[in-house]
Amino acid sequence: MKLIEVRTYRLKAGCADRFLAAMQSALPLVRASGMDVVAFGRSDHEHESFYLIRAYDSREQLVAQQDAFY
Repeated sequence: MKLIEVRTYRLKAGCADRFLAAMQSALPLVRASGMDVVAFGRSDHEHESFYLIRAYDSREQLVAQQDAFY
C-alpha cells in the first residue's frame, strides 16, 4: 500500500498566479528527483487555494526523497 501525502496551500489574496507559475516550474524538478506527483491543482471552490498530492512506497522513502530534494 502506498503512503499518500496531501499538501494544501492557502495563499494571500493576489498571490495565486505567481504561486502557480512557480509550482509549474518546480514540478518537473520534483518529478525528476523521483517523487511520484499524483496530482496538483487549484481548489474548485477557493481561487487562492491549491493542493499537491504525492505517493511514496514507505515513510522511509518519503523522508529520504524529501531530504534529498529540499
